[in-house]
Amino acid sequence: MKSLTIGGDRAGSFYDWESVLLRTAVYQSYDLSVSGATDASNYFTSISYTKDMGRSVINDFDRITGRVNLTQKVGKYVDFTTNINIAKSGKSGFNDSRATGNNYFLQSRNLLWGLYWPTDYLTGADWTARYGS
Repeated sequence: MKSLTIGGDRAGSFYDWESVLLRTAVYQSYDLSVSGATDASNYFTSISYTKDMGRSVINDFDRITGRVNLTQKVGKYVDFTTNINIAKSGKSGFNDSRATGNNYFLQSRNLLWGLYWPTDYLTGADWTARYGS
């Protein structure tokens, strides 16, 4: 059981839910691109990978994208241009935004406030009585 003991206004011991539910998030992004040109053609290609671990222990996001741009001159007055973009992404977990109106994780966290601070461990008073909730 993970518990913390603190002093001050909220003196006592309580279960440390944040250490179980939240983590230090890691964001990684890798990009590679190649471009070049000749008198008759011009090209650009790139690939990118992003991995984002959310603050919640079950939140993860990953994305891979690719791009190819090619321009080819045909004769003196005609150019053919092709631009291709492709992407694939995956997401799992809660909506980890600060929009609490549509973030069910943050809404349910407020309902569990009594589990964070169930009683004043020094006096035994209920948490609703202590904080006027």
